[in-house]
Amino acid sequence: MLSTFQANIATSGFARPNRYRISISGNGPQAAGGFRDNMAMMCESIAFPGQNMVSSSDTLRFGPLREVINGVSYGPINASFICSPDMSEKRFFERWQEQTMDLTTWEPKYYSDYIGGMKIYQLDRDNRATYVVELFEVYPKTITEQSLGYATNDSYQTISVELEYHHWVYANERSPTSSQVDDFSGMPAGSETGDTSGGETDPGTVSSGGSGDGDGGYQPGKVRMGMIRN
Repeated sequence: MLSTFQANIATSGFARPNRYRISISGNGPQAAGGFRDNMAMMCESIAFPGQNMVSSSDTLRFGPLREVINGVSYGPINASFICSPDMSEKRFFERWQEQTMDLTTWEPKYYSDYIGGMKIYQLDRDNRATYVVELFEVYPKTITEQSLGYATNDSYQTISVELEYHHWVYANERSPTSSQVDDFSGMPAGSETGDTSGGETDPGTVSSGGSGDGDGGYQPGKVRMGMIRN
């Protein structure tokens, strides 16, 4: 048994949490100046999103209660970015947040104008994507404070962001060839969010001509504080 385990590990190895990359696109990020590959390389840490199946007790039957699933919920994820000398990473997320509300009149903006999409790639030792998740309707809900101090001479500045989203799906994508991690040239050609053309069709993926988020044709962004945009 031990020899079999060792042979399996020697052949396939492990998925390592320090081998990953991200991509962000959509209306909100584009209005904030666009998310470039050099910014993606500054992502110091991030997490794959979780998924919680919501249940309730089935009280219509006698005997011990059963928990039955009647919904699903998702929590936000946190990402940390190393800051360049000009703090461009911080400014990107600040500009993105500015798309959510007019900070002079305090009037909220249209949902579709500030949401974006994100993909998180698990990479192998050859920097090929082996597992990809796609997040829909993403926006930065919280930008955390940044500490300053004279005693931190050998440290570097980071910015932490809490990202809210509606839902996520598994994107069946694989890198066809190995590539260097600094140019990302081995990523699938369809790397824009909304494209899961790796071969598997996921009912939760939004495609042109309709919505796949399970909201019965809900079109994200047409709603503004309960109002429908004409």
